[in-house]
Amino acid sequence: MRMKKAKDILKKILSRKIKDDGDKIISETNLEVESLKKDSQLMLLKKRVKISLSSEEEKCKQKFLKLMEKKIDEVVNLLAERIVK
Repeated sequence: MRMKKAKDILKKILSRKIKDDGDKIISETNLEVESLKKDSQLMLLKKRVKISLSSEEEKCKQKFLKLMEKKIDEVVNLLAERIVK
């Protein structure tokens, strides 16, 4: 009788320990999943920002080239006027 009672107590203790460990593992796994989601979202955001910045950089380069082209045309026209005079 004592042996059976001892086995039952041991089963309960082991059962509780297994449940607690399982709950802890599930909790830690959920935290890791949330962390990975945040990391994934951050990586996606960084990628979008990089693409956007790259696009803006290209637009700025094009505007700068157009401005330089206009300035060069002005200088060429001024030089042409002076040569003609």
